[in-house]
Amino acid sequence: MTEQEWAACGDVGRMLAFLWAGGHLSERKQRLFTCACARRAWQLLTDGRNRRAVEVAERYADGEAGRIELEGALREAYAARFDSLDRGPPAHAAYCALETCRRGAPLRLEAIVTEARRASGHWDQADLLRDLLGPAPFRPLLVVPAAVLDWSGGLVVELARSAREQRLALGHLDPQLLSVLADALEEAGAGGELVEHLRGPGPHVRGCHVIDLLLHKG
Repeated sequence: MTEQEWAACGDVGRMLAFLWAGGHLSERKQRLFTCACARRAWQLLTDGRNRRAVEVAERYADGEAGRIELEGALREAYAARFDSLDRGPPAHAAYCALETCRRGAPLRLEAIVTEARRASGHWDQADLLRDLLGPAPFRPLLVVPAAVLDWSGGLVVELARSAREQRLALGHLDPQLLSVLADALEEAGAGGELVEHLRGPGPHVRGCHVIDLLLHKG
């Protein structure tokens, strides 16, 4: 797959196969992709235990939740699958998000594709992967100049952190916060693809490659 094909591809199975073969998909990004897909069915997760499962899995992926909390959320999500109305694919996707984290190793490629499709359908999975990885599979890792990160007392980093934390219900990053961050990046002297991506339609989710780059997350 070329960079041009990656940018235009709508087949998430093909994209994941390419990432898998080249070792481009870290465990963290895999976990966050699974969580982002589960978030697509947020309104269908009527049992709070399933929503908590996704939230804990997200935080665990970023080292913000421990193993004990993860195991507790896993047990609750497992129970929710049997004694609540959340018995369909969305609830299964929430449970899978936790399982993806708990195993400590990548799930089989087929399992990732299946759960992504069950959780959100096909319509934006490819865009999710592009948001999480950007052009990284085809280029050397970008380095944001220290002068940009230090600009105005570290304002860019603070805005990136706020954008990462203050999300909308489906897990999307707030477009208004991303717009403010894009403006700050421009004023700090960083333009080009980073700014264009933040101003793009998204969806932008936790693990967005531009936010990760500014916060030094892999």
